[in-house]
Amino acid sequence: MKKGKERVFSGHLITLFHQNIPKRSLGPHSHQEAHLIIPIEGMVKMKIQNTDHTVKAGQMIFIGNQVQHDFSATGESGERLIFQLSLPKKKEFKNQVSLIPTHQLIKMLAFNLFIYSQENYIHSIEELIIEIIITQLSFQKNVQNELFKTQALILKSSNSQFQSICEIMEKNLNGKRDSIAKQAGLSARTMTRIIREEIEISPVDLLTYFRIQKACSLIYQNKLNLTSIAFECGYESLSQFINNFKKWTGSKPSQYK
Repeated sequence: MKKGKERVFSGHLITLFHQNIPKRSLGPHSHQEAHLIIPIEGMVKMKIQNTDHTVKAGQMIFIGNQVQHDFSATGESGERLIFQLSLPKKKEFKNQVSLIPTHQLIKMLAFNLFIYSQENYIHSIEELIIEIIITQLSFQKNVQNELFKTQALILKSSNSQFQSICEIMEKNLNGKRDSIAKQAGLSARTMTRIIREEIEISPVDLLTYFRIQKACSLIYQNKLNLTSIAFECGYESLSQFINNFKKWTGSKPSQYK
């Protein structure tokens, strides 16, 4: 999308703004509808309930209805998706603010809203987007959900060495501790210290986090059976995969849809 452009989809449950407007700012305000913001390029900075948030490409932020916030995009890139969401039966999300990794299926379906806006099944696409968003928010609210707890800590970290470790682990789900540390230019002991200082878990648990995160994505794609998903995510044992998945998400893989 060219700079300075915006297109709008107006549906039954969702109003979606796809825009590329760099250097845009809005003062403190709130909305009757909940909002979901997904930067495609660049980043946005927001102050929500006296807390500063930086939302980068690869992340999305949910803001419950009537939550006061401001908005600032100061870079040269300003392409983003902004959802206005009708969640009338989900009052438990009214005051929720959640910064989480971008769900690729939400992003893909968002563009389909523009492509298929005149089709009879457009309401079904809206409903699917809403269902996925509610599922993500519900898992985050679940106190047993270690996946989202860890996501929140990772997203808040500004430590460049820690972020480098995360990038290496995410690309090497079969990686071993010493090998990952070497790729990051660190000793295994130093890597362990950095991870514990940033998110208070071990390197093994951080790698497990990335495995389960990948598994969630593959489950949503619905192209592989559980055994294949376990293998793709670095597991040799299906039972170990299922046990870890339940520990980290609070549900079995078969329930995570």
